[in-house]
Formats: sequence, structure tokens, C-alpha cells
Amino acid sequence: MKKLIFILVISLILISCKETRYELNGFQVEKLGPNYYQLTINVEKSGVKSLYNVNIRYDPRELKIINIDKSIKDKLVNSNQIYITMNPNANYSSKVTVAGLEIKKFISNPFLWNKNASAAFTEPYKDNEFLIKKCEESNDKEVVILLQTGSEDQVYFDKCVIVEGKDEDGMIRSADRLVLELIGVFNG
Repeated sequence: MKKLIFILVISLILISCKETRYELNGFQVEKLGPNYYQLTINVEKSGVKSLYNVNIRYDPRELKIINIDKSIKDKLVNSNQIYITMNPNANYSSKVTVAGLEIKKFISNPFLWNKNASAAFTEPYKDNEFLIKKCEESNDKEVVILLQTGSEDQVYFDKCVIVEGKDEDGMIRSADRLVLELIGVFNG
């Protein structure tokens, strides 16, 4: 009986001590809450090196399996303007906006990429005068990133950068996978 109680106590301790911090290819990752992870990265601005914390929604270890076209990083780095667009008539919830914001906060961040990133739609929406940007308008200097649902969680290039999810949560996972690729988490 004492042996059974001892095993039960040890099991409960191990379950309650879930790993909340770990290192992934030189990046410190900490789970701060459900769907809330913080990465500590080294940045250099004006010749001064420092540590900088960035947040994503999903555990980077889970995102590594999402397929991504490795050429996308160069396309974004070499551009002057980035447009994050979606179809306004696709009946998406606010989660799609979250996916776009996940990308924008990294691309626009002066400590990371410091690129101009603007929201757009692929087609007119009601009587509003939102910016319209389609994949066909993407070029070397102005890159369009399209958020859409599809057959799998993935990031690929087909006339523009496509951040695709099986569902809206998948779009957020794919957006997080893209930003991890941009900061070099999986290059190690």
C-alpha cells in the first residue's frame, strides 16, 4: 500500500512539473499560459546587442511540422512594402485578423524587420474603401501575403505568399510558423 501511495505521489509531482522553459536551436522558449509562448532572441540595433522577447500563440516544437517554402524569407526581406490580405466575403471570424496581426507584429517591429506592413482585402467589402491587394499584384518590392483556408496548415508561394490553414486556428499556426522562419528558429 505504501508503495502504491509513493508511486501515486511521484506521478502527481511529475505531471504538475510540466516543462515550461526550454531551448530550441539557441532560442529560449517559455510557456507563459495557454496559447501564449515567449521567445527570447538576440537583436542588434545601432550597434547595440540586447535580448528581446517576442510572443507567439503556439509551441514552436509543434509548428516545425508545418511545411514552409524556404524562399519566402528572402522575398520578404528584400521587399519595401508588405500587404497582408484576405477575402472579406469568406465569412471568417476574428481569428483571421489574429493571424494577420501575428505576422504584422514581427514584420513591422523596428527591432526585427522594420518593414512597412499594411492590411488589405482581396476584393471590395460593402461600401467601405479598404485597400485592395491581390496575389497577382505581388512583386519583388511589394509582397502580398494572402491568409486563406485550404487543405492543410502550410506556407507557400504561388504568385504571392500564402499562409494557409485547415481552419482559422490553422491559419494562426501557419502565421506563427512563418514568423519563426523569419527570425531563424528552425535554421539551426
